[in-house]
Amino acid sequence: MRVHALDTAKGLGILLVVFGHAWRGNYAAGLGISDPVFQAIDTAIYAFHMPLFFFLAGLLFWETLNKRSLKAMFPERLVRLLWPMALWTWVFLSVKLLAGQSANQPVGLADVQWFPLPPYEHLWFLWALFLVQIFVAVVFASSRWTSRVFRVLAGVTGLALILILPFVDFQSDWFGAALQHTPYFLMAIALGWTVGMRPSGMLAGVGALLFCVFLFLAGLGQVDLAQSMVMVFCVYILVAYLDSGEAEPGLIIRSLRWLGQASMAIYLCHTIFSAGLRVALQSLGFSNAAFMLICTTLIGILLPAAFYVVTRGNRMG
Repeated sequence: MRVHALDTAKGLGILLVVFGHAWRGNYAAGLGISDPVFQAIDTAIYAFHMPLFFFLAGLLFWETLNKRSLKAMFPERLVRLLWPMALWTWVFLSVKLLAGQSANQPVGLADVQWFPLPPYEHLWFLWALFLVQIFVAVVFASSRWTSRVFRVLAGVTGLALILILPFVDFQSDWFGAALQHTPYFLMAIALGWTVGMRPSGMLAGVGALLFCVFLFLAGLGQVDLAQSMVMVFCVYILVAYLDSGEAEPGLIIRSLRWLGQASMAIYLCHTIFSAGLRVALQSLGFSNAAFMLICTTLIGILLPAAFYVVTRGNRMG
């Protein structure tokens, strides 16, 4: 049975991804966004929105491990994660070559990354998720722990990494992002048994309050791994409360569910549409930051969603 709350959380997350990249692109294009405002919003968003995807990917990973052997999982992850990463690396670089000096970061033939590793720009997520999932799958396959033992060990390891990683200066284009986001994945495995449960209204209220406090602190630049983890927990609790699947959802929840299902397509190609529209609007003389942000965010959602509908034949509803 599909867990709708996970789709809803992905839908919320992908909206923030598109907004975040539109925000950064408009700032880099010199659209009059002040440095303090840019930094506050950027830090607040990036404190939790990509960690949220690693957390969501881990919630049902135990069930995945029990359905597929490592031998079957490896090629499946290659197709689902690494092939899109490679394909869209070449697509992005081709588009940037065609855009010439209109791109925020122009590239020439000498800059073209023919091999898709280390990952290019936002495609780091696919490579990092692949590494984390395969590593956990290998550990599980070599041990065959029971569900309870595996979840406890995942939780203990996740907590240990939360305490240790802030003191580890590990910089690597190949493995740094995977290591940084492993705690979210492991903590999700530990909490996977809660999937499908609806939190109480009081717990959801506390979660909302904590999230607002830490979001404010993140905007001030005060954020660390533990605070980010709390923010991710709070988002999950709120979404699980709001979309428990017990009643017919309203338009907002239905829309977020559908966007969650389309999140991979949106993630892969949204920057092309957002950047293309920004360049076009600037060439026509538009420079209002708020107008550009709204337009580039909307097109970064709507056109990839339309692409998803066309390629998958899915309809909203």
